[in-house]
Amino acid sequence: MAYYLLLDYVTLSWRATRFRTIALSTTEAELMTLVTCCCEIVWTRKLAIKLDFPHLKPTDVDENNT
Repeated sequence: MAYYLLLDYVTLSWRATRFRTIALSTTEAELMTLVTCCCEIVWTRKLAIKLDFPHLKPTDVDENNT
């Protein structure tokens, strides 16, 4: 599992680890990564709001499933 979060071409956070569970397909593994990434996005947006730096635009999530 690997993902990274960017804000104006600056990396805010990144993560690359093994899954704790076994995925039965690549699609399931990609969905597990997307869920983790989206949780990180929600947490980061809430932190930005608490720091008076609200990001008003929606967050784009790009996923490579080739």
